[in-house]
Amino acid sequence: VVYPIISHWVWSPDGWLAKGFSIDNGTITSGFHDFAGSGVVHATGGIASFVGAALLGPRLYRFDSETGKPQSMPGHSVPHVALGAFILYFTFLAFNGGSQMSISNPGDGLALAIVMVNTILACSCGGTAGLIISWLTSPHWSFLETVNGSLAGTVAICSGCNVVYPWGACIIGAIGAGAYSLLSRLVLRLGVDDPASSIAVHYGGGVVGVLSVAFFDRSRGILLRWDRRAAWTWRCKSWDCWSSRAWSGGLSAAVFGLLHWLGLLRASEEFEIR
Repeated sequence: VVYPIISHWVWSPDGWLAKGFSIDNGTITSGFHDFAGSGVVHATGGIASFVGAALLGPRLYRFDSETGKPQSMPGHSVPHVALGAFILYFTFLAFNGGSQMSISNPGDGLALAIVMVNTILACSCGGTAGLIISWLTSPHWSFLETVNGSLAGTVAICSGCNVVYPWGACIIGAIGAGAYSLLSRLVLRLGVDDPASSIAVHYGGGVVGVLSVAFFDRSRGILLRWDRRAAWTWRCKSWDCWSSRAWSGGLSAAVFGLLHWLGLLRASEEFEIR
């Protein structure tokens, strides 16, 4: 119920966000652009993950019972994390490239080329930014932070991978990694346990991706075109962030809240310990 409604708003020709909004009696129209789903897919899933994790509650012993500070619960296999990340990187190329929906029409080759290049650059710059951030904020270099930073960068570029310059993709990827780093710490401060960092990666990267198009779009980005249409594009992006997240978060709260009330959301303490 959550995803089909939002995807209709953005990707259907009849969707209200796809149609956009007019200025000056219809002389300028600015529709919402989300090529491969930074907002429709990732930010939508990220906010649903936050609601679900908040209602589910943290794992046993994740937070100190007296101080409330998070306790380290490292994963069991870093090589498996690396393998999973590699699979995701590979499938993102198909995910973003496939959003072109065709490869045999005139112009498809050039369109797919820029999509692939931008996806790889954002992923690489996101990973580099994640590595540097981990070095600046902890006493050691973190491979896991590098992986999550690269994933956040790849998520961030989904929205505008077909309309930004390669240098813009590099900046977007790095900002996506920064958003992941900040949001992952904020989630812990709120007492929410997110073992796979899904909230920070997908919501942080997704929101960065949605808003970045308003700044880096080759034809109407604020950094490249200082005009009313560029400002209207930013406004349209902001409306999507609020409306789509309200729909996703509200319905998720209803579903997870009902499961929690019925006692069906979480396994027993004995099962978790075992």
